[in-house]
Amino acid sequence: MRGHVEFSWFPGMTRQPWRGVTRFFSRAAGRRIERRSRPRDVLARSRHPLGRRDTSFGVATCDGPRVSAILRLGDPRLRAIARPVDLAAPEFPEAVARLHRALADFRAEHGFGRAIAAPQLGIDLRLVAMNLGDGPRTLVNPEIVRHSDETFTLWDDCMCFPELLVRVRRWTSISIKSLDEEGRLHLRERLPRNESELLQHELDHLDGVLAVDRADGPDAIVTRVDHDREPGRYATMVDR
Repeated sequence: MRGHVEFSWFPGMTRQPWRGVTRFFSRAAGRRIERRSRPRDVLARSRHPLGRRDTSFGVATCDGPRVSAILRLGDPRLRAIARPVDLAAPEFPEAVARLHRALADFRAEHGFGRAIAAPQLGIDLRLVAMNLGDGPRTLVNPEIVRHSDETFTLWDDCMCFPELLVRVRRWTSISIKSLDEEGRLHLRERLPRNESELLQHELDHLDGVLAVDRADGPDAIVTRVDHDREPGRYATMVDR
């Protein structure tokens, strides 16, 4: 994590437990994850119908209607630390449009999803798209500037592995500053718990950290099918 945004002090957290759950995820997804990394251009061609890539900005472009393929757990691009956004870059509006389109597409297909971070599409920019029911919102270069002392646990999900739920520990409240698409600075203080945990998840993506890295305690990773089969049981295993 960058600067003061550091979570490693939470009890029971380890940096990369995802390496130990790769086989588990493979069974849950019904297929084996490719663990060997391949060149970025090969990954782009094989996993996404995205045509050419502008490698200086990290945005893939194409003429087709859908360019919002979300990367899956195991893709090395999810581990990259995203770069600050240059609002003057000509590709910036395209990146924003791709993020909001991907979020809308995912919600339509899966029935959940409140936000998405640019690295989830292979765009290495510090950029988050949100929609909490009040319309699309874009966070440019977001940063946590303050957090509560209190923490809580919850079952977290992710678009990069929608078949799984992970018990994680998050700060109960955070304050965050970011720019909007016009470059105006916004400071949102003492956010409620639901939005705080969501933004902690998305900002983790900007630093190459996934929910599986924050798996808290034993039996912290479950399939969504198992969770939905016994929701009451799993509810007793978290604070919320």
